[in-house]
Amino acid sequence: MGPAVDSRERIVDAAAKVLSARGVDGVRYVDVADAAGVSVGAVQHYFRTLRELIAEAFRSFNQAWLREGMALLDGQSDPAARLSALLSLCTEPPEGWSFQGSWSVWLEFWSSSLHDPELWGRNRGVSRTWRRAFTDVIEDGMASGRFAPAPADDVVDRLIAQADGLAIRGLLEPSRMPPKRIRRLLLVAAEREVGVPLPAEPHPVAKQ
Repeated sequence: MGPAVDSRERIVDAAAKVLSARGVDGVRYVDVADAAGVSVGAVQHYFRTLRELIAEAFRSFNQAWLREGMALLDGQSDPAARLSALLSLCTEPPEGWSFQGSWSVWLEFWSSSLHDPELWGRNRGVSRTWRRAFTDVIEDGMASGRFAPAPADDVVDRLIAQADGLAIRGLLEPSRMPPKRIRRLLLVAAEREVGVPLPAEPHPVAKQ
């Protein structure tokens, strides 16, 4: 990785941390530069507008989260174990992030997308990939007879909606709704949906 690429990535990562802490409206070039350890001019060299920087910060954060999450599914063949792994992503933040910090990024993204269709358009692929992962697991489980039959789309929508809702409660009331409780509630909800017990923790994937 060259110095230019490394510098740009540090700037984008820093922007994600700043918007997580201060919200989209609180992102300033000087704060991102300080967090990245570069000059304001360096930030502006890569991103002429804050809008471009914020959009790239969302994209980079979401892609990194998806890469880590999809890696949990590699080598998992049992639908119950795969579903448990997917649910764990709702409470286990990406490397270098806290639960509060990571979900704050997503909440800012959703809020900003309501008023910026272009932002949503540039990042909607992440939501589609996330939903597709759930759909594949649910459909595989039903096709194999492992999960109880039901409209897969309805099951997926209910599970994702519950995950999003509980995470927001976790942001607002962290002492009452810590990540461990959120995961437990999600497991209970998912078990009711699919009709079988799920592993309390994702099965570890054997290293090659």
